[in-house]
Amino acid sequence: MTGACLAVSFPAVTAWWWAWFGLVPVLLLVARAGTFREAGWRSWWASAGFFGTLHHWVLPSLGVFWPLAVLVIGLVWVPFGLVAYGLLRRVSPTRTGVALLVLPSVWVAVETLRSWQHLGD
Repeated sequence: MTGACLAVSFPAVTAWWWAWFGLVPVLLLVARAGTFREAGWRSWWASAGFFGTLHHWVLPSLGVFWPLAVLVIGLVWVPFGLVAYGLLRRVSPTRTGVALLVLPSVWVAVETLRSWQHLGD
């Protein structure tokens, strides 16, 4: 659900303010995970909601392979989820400050990797 809220915030819909209803819950879900593995799974499933909603127009042409495609492209969000978990699992002013600097950088790096011609969509 939170991943789908992030997809609605993209420019085509022009509802940028929906990003707060998507990204903040994803960060909270990932931060409250019990282990790094669980944080990875949570970020992966959030990405499935995001990519499934964002690329709804291409899914019918993939036929029965659309769930596999959504889950494979969602792997790029796992590093973001793991970094978010590492920084936000114990809240302190220092960790929060570092998270405010590091998490946007990791997000941009993940999106850059995703947009690369040989790996992205």
